[in-house]
Amino acid sequence: MSEKGSFIVLEGIDGSGKSTQIDYLVPRLTFLRRSVVKTREPYDEPENEVGFRIRQILLGEEENPGYSELQQMFVAARKWHLENIVIPAVNGGKLVLCDRYTASTYAYHRSKGGHFDDVWAWHCECNYPADVTVLVRVSAEEAARRMVLAERKEELFDKKESLIAIHGAYEELLKTGDEYVPDFRFADGEQNPEKVSEDIMKILREYIPDLW
Repeated sequence: MSEKGSFIVLEGIDGSGKSTQIDYLVPRLTFLRRSVVKTREPYDEPENEVGFRIRQILLGEEENPGYSELQQMFVAARKWHLENIVIPAVNGGKLVLCDRYTASTYAYHRSKGGHFDDVWAWHCECNYPADVTVLVRVSAEEAARRMVLAERKEELFDKKESLIAIHGAYEELLKTGDEYVPDFRFADGEQNPEKVSEDIMKILREYIPDLW
């Protein structure tokens, strides 16, 4: 029987550099002889029908069904992702690196005036905690600047006013400690990417045995 693996999540507002950091981490962790599975939420490959629809909505290619239904879709897509990708990989001894997870849902919901307890209730059937969640922390202004430079196609949550609100919600979530997101840490994402990667590795070594 394989030794159980680990579930690592990187979070942050759009433009924070979290996806870049995952690309930095994959070869580093593979070099350390860890079998790595890179994934993201919403998991939007066609086999996850709900996740695929969410991506089309976020890109404006499918009609937005409304906030409440969209949040229900996120949770349904997450349940599929856990059952079919994350949990089998972790149980098989792999290290799963995920771009976004529950902290994103908490932050987005709070940015719309909702309460963290609502999101907690939504996850009663898919409550699978990550071993560690790292927020790549940048200001909304810096994130917006990076997105302009990258000429990235704008998604539903990319407008600057949304970035400001979501950034504030992440900061509020950090202050709750482990109440909603267990083992929730942060790294300063406004440093150069190599230094951010080093800081994230230091955090991961606190939680994952033999990661040296």
